[in-house]
Amino acid sequence: MKNKQNRHIAVLVVMFVLLVLFEYLAPHPIDWTMNFEQENKEPYGSFVVHKLLPELFSLPIETNEESLYETFYDTLTTNSNWIFITHNFKLDQLDLEKLLSLVAEGNNVFISSNSLSENIKDTLNIAIEMANFYELDDSVTQLNLEYPSIKTEVFRYFDLSLVQYFSQIDSCTTSILGTLDNEANFIKIRFGQGFFYLHSTPLVFSNFQILPQKQDKYPFFVLSHLPDQPTVWDNYYKPNSIKQYTPLRYILMNKPLKIAYYILLFAVILYFIFMSKRRQRAVPVITKPHNSSLEFIETIGQLYYHEGHNQKLAMKKYGFFIEHLRRKYYIQHAPVTNDEIRLAANKTNVSEQLIRQIVSAAGGINGQEQVSKTEMLQLTNMIEDFYSKTKV
Repeated sequence: MKNKQNRHIAVLVVMFVLLVLFEYLAPHPIDWTMNFEQENKEPYGSFVVHKLLPELFSLPIETNEESLYETFYDTLTTNSNWIFITHNFKLDQLDLEKLLSLVAEGNNVFISSNSLSENIKDTLNIAIEMANFYELDDSVTQLNLEYPSIKTEVFRYFDLSLVQYFSQIDSCTTSILGTLDNEANFIKIRFGQGFFYLHSTPLVFSNFQILPQKQDKYPFFVLSHLPDQPTVWDNYYKPNSIKQYTPLRYILMNKPLKIAYYILLFAVILYFIFMSKRRQRAVPVITKPHNSSLEFIETIGQLYYHEGHNQKLAMKKYGFFIEHLRRKYYIQHAPVTNDEIRLAANKTNVSEQLIRQIVSAAGGINGQEQVSKTEMLQLTNMIEDFYSKTKV
């Protein structure tokens, strides 16, 4: 049973290996997708034309794999050629600004594309229209270049299914370098210190149009308009390239988000300018503690007075008098002896007689259980007289 199961597994493995070999060795279908990639050898790749570049330019050809915004985020290069060959050359506003700055600084940009984004056409004041839709089998397109030595030479191409031409140009800044059936398909535009070279028939740079028809002269002559200087082949703006956008780039590509981003940035800057200083916390207002001692004394005094506790009221008055001497004049106990009375009189600047009368009256009241109102008032008046003389 186990051997039979192993045979089944072996048969399945052999069948799987044979299937993989069959798929690997079987002829692959031709890819007719327009990609214009430098390493692609399919009909609409640009492997052949990329191999021609070292014959035109003495310096090594570099390859760009990033967007213009990312490539020239900090600085711009000068005195260089940039070659863009694609089906639809479309730039967002950030990339367009970098492209225009690149050319304005004295660089040369060659673009061969069936169509351009509206922001490019509006900036360069050009328009592109379709010449015709030719049948693939029997269509012939005639291309000419305005270069004097080859002006009379005609380059005939078959199967250029989509043919575009420049229907509008700015004659003040633009010169025609080549035509397609007597319509401009290759132009040169001055922009700042550099030039745009715009070509509307990118299929002539494909492997299919160069190898079978042996038409390598025309793309060679077109690219020879660029000066011999450092040259960059773009591999980013191709039909099948995968473009990755950072969150910030996505925000800056959308006008509403861009405005909101700059408003937020401006608000943050204002916040740091005006709110970054050390802020003092509000100091609470602390009211002066209310001394309720006098009210308390007055209340107790009123209570004693109405209840007829003359002795207690008199002794309370005398007690506050002694506390006053202790706190203000540092007399630690009631003056009783003549020396103590004399010392208290010297410190308070009050006569010894008054102090002796207060002490004597208080002593008499302290020994009684019943004290008349008159005796209580006499002691109180003497104490008040003392306070008035010491300006309490």
